[in-house]
Amino acid sequence: MAWIGIGRGLPVLVALGTTPFLLHRLEVDRWALYTLALSIAGSFGILDLGMSAALTRALAERIGTSEERDAAPLIIAGLTVLMVVGLAGAVLGAWFAPTLIDHLLTVPTALRSEAIAAFRVLALAAPLIVISGALWGVLSAYQNFRAATLINIPVNAVYYVGPVFAMLIGGGLIGVIATLVAARLLQTMLSAALVLRLVPQLADRPRIELRRLRSLLRIGLWVTVSNTLWPVMLYVDRFIVGAALTLAEVSYYSTPLDLVLRLLIVPISVAAVLFPAVATSHRDRPDRAASLLGTGSAVALSVVFLPCVLLAAFADTLLSLWLGKPFAGQSAFVLTVMAVGMFLNCAALLPSTFTDAIGRPELGGITILAQVVLFPPIVYIMAVRYGIGGAALAWSARAAANCAVRLLICRRLGPRAAPVVPGLAVVTALGVAAIVACALIGPVPARAGAAAVACVAIPAAAAALLLDADTQAALRRRLARIGRIARGAPLQPRIRHPHG
Repeated sequence: MAWIGIGRGLPVLVALGTTPFLLHRLEVDRWALYTLALSIAGSFGILDLGMSAALTRALAERIGTSEERDAAPLIIAGLTVLMVVGLAGAVLGAWFAPTLIDHLLTVPTALRSEAIAAFRVLALAAPLIVISGALWGVLSAYQNFRAATLINIPVNAVYYVGPVFAMLIGGGLIGVIATLVAARLLQTMLSAALVLRLVPQLADRPRIELRRLRSLLRIGLWVTVSNTLWPVMLYVDRFIVGAALTLAEVSYYSTPLDLVLRLLIVPISVAAVLFPAVATSHRDRPDRAASLLGTGSAVALSVVFLPCVLLAAFADTLLSLWLGKPFAGQSAFVLTVMAVGMFLNCAALLPSTFTDAIGRPELGGITILAQVVLFPPIVYIMAVRYGIGGAALAWSARAAANCAVRLLICRRLGPRAAPVVPGLAVVTALGVAAIVACALIGPVPARAGAAAVACVAIPAAAAALLLDADTQAALRRRLARIGRIARGAPLQPRIRHPHG
C-alpha cells in the first residue's frame, strides 16, 4: 500500500509544481481544453470492459493452486480483446473530435483547428490506457506493487513534466497532448515487461483461447458498467459547465476539481491492496476480510482528512499562493465545497471495493447508473442558476448520497463486516462536520487551531471505531515506542521467540 501511495503521490507533487507554468503559457482557453483532454483520457477507461478488475480477481483466486496454469491464457485472452476495443475507441475518438469541438464546447474560432488536431492525437492513447490498466490488474493480483511503482514513478513524472518541455520548445497544445500519449506508451511497454517476468509462460506464445473470456466477462460485466460510468461521473460536470457557461469558467471550476481529485490516490492505493486480499479471504476467512475493510478505511480517512481540511479552511490563501489572487477569487468557494465532497468520495470508495471483491459488483454498477441519470440535470440547473459554485454544491451532494448508499449496501452484504460500517459512518460524519466547521471559522488563528485539533481527533476516532483489538494493540505499542524515541529513553530490544 505504501508503494502504491508513493507511486501515485510523487507525480501529484510534480503536477502541482507544473500547473502554474502551464496555466500561464497555455492561457485560460487552452488550459481549459487541456483539462478537458485529461478528462477524456480518464474516460478512456470505459473501454476497459472491467478486464483489469476481472483479471485481478480471477488470478488472485488461482495463485498458489493447481489452476494457476490458466494465468497465461487468461491474460492473453483479455489483452487481445482490449487491444481490439482500444483501437476501435481510438478511431471513434479521432472521428468524433470535430463534433466535440464544434457542437459540445464553446471554442473560439481561432483555436478550432488546433483543438481538433490535439484531440485526435489524444485518441491514440485509448488502446494504451486500457492495455496498461489490464497489466496493472495482473500486477495487483500478484501483489507486486513495489516493482510496478518503481516503473510508474518516472513514467508518471514524464506525464506532467513532458508538457512543460513541449511548451518550452513551442509545441503548443498539440505538443502537450503528444507528450501525454508518449508517456502512456512508455508505461505500457515497461508494465508488459514486468508482467512477462511474473508470468514467463507468456513468452511461450500460448494460443488465444477466447473461451477464457467467458469467466472474465462474467466477473467483469458489472465492473464494466461501473468502469464505464465512473469516469462519466468524474468528468461530465465540467463539460456541462462548458456548455452552460464559458471556457474561462471551466478553468475556474476544473482546476480546483483536478486538485481535489488528486486526493483519490489515497483510497485508490488502499483499495488496490484491499481488493485482491478480500477476494482471497472473504469465503474462508470472513473475519479477516472485515478487519481489512476497517483497517483500510481507517488509514485512508486518517491520511486524506488533513489535506481536505486544509483545502477547505484555507482555499483562498492556498489558491492565491499557487495561481494568483484573481484566480483564487473565482475558485476559492469551489475548492472549499469540493474538499468536503472529496472526503465523502474517499469514504465511499473502500466499501465499494469490498462489495466488488466479494463478488457483488452489480450493486455498484446500479448505484452509479442511478447517479448518471440524476446527476447531470442537477448540475446543469445549479450551474445555470448559481454558476460554478452551484455546480460544486451539486458535485458534493452527489458524493454524500453515493457514500450513504455504499455504506448501506456494504452493511447488508457482509454480515461479518456489518459492525465496521456504523463506525465508518460515524467517522465520516465527524470528518465532514470538522471540515465544514474549520471552513466557517472567521479568524485565521482560530481556524488554524481548530484544524490542528481536528487533525488529531479524527484519526483517533478512526482508530478507535474501525480497527480491531489486535491492530489497536499493535498501534499502541508503535506509538509508545515512538514516544520513547522522542523522549530519548532507551529502547527495549525486540525478543524473537523461536516458536512464534
